[in-house]
Amino acid sequence: MSRVVSAGKWLPVSAVVMVLALAGCASDPGASGGGKSSGHSSDRGSSKPEAVSKRRPGSNSNGAGNVSRSFARPANGNVIARFDGRSNKGMDFGGAVGDPVRAADAGTVVYASNGMRGYGQLVIIDHDATYLTAYAHNSAILVKQGQKVTRGQQIAKMGKTDSDRVKLHFEVRRNSVAVDPEPYISQ
Repeated sequence: MSRVVSAGKWLPVSAVVMVLALAGCASDPGASGGGKSSGHSSDRGSSKPEAVSKRRPGSNSNGAGNVSRSFARPANGNVIARFDGRSNKGMDFGGAVGDPVRAADAGTVVYASNGMRGYGQLVIIDHDATYLTAYAHNSAILVKQGQKVTRGQQIAKMGKTDSDRVKLHFEVRRNSVAVDPEPYISQ
């Protein structure tokens, strides 16, 4: 696996690509909110949760059908926004400030900071050569870059950094491309 140096530590190229991809969709100067948008539909306009429709696993058009990988649910709250592939590249879970945010699977923390506009306190975990997961808007990060984490380990506390409400924005990236997390989450 190819690696790139960041902040004095070696990062997998896939993690760097994900960070750059997130940064590219995180900044939308034309969006409402003073040029600050994370690309999440629930971050725009009203603070009311949007209507959420049920979707059959594997029914999306982003290649996530027939998934063989399973991730644990990263938060206990209700799903308040689902992946649409355009304005929401993941899914959002509601909750209260301080609620636990847990690693969806074992891996290595490749990013733990607030340097990406629109995502607030962000954690990115590299699970293998194919999958990365991202956890945004945390009130506190409990892990450090380079740290190994286990499935279900608390990695952060839910918050509303760079968001209009308390939530966890969760993304699954397969080969650096955002895919619908829902079919991947084991029930």
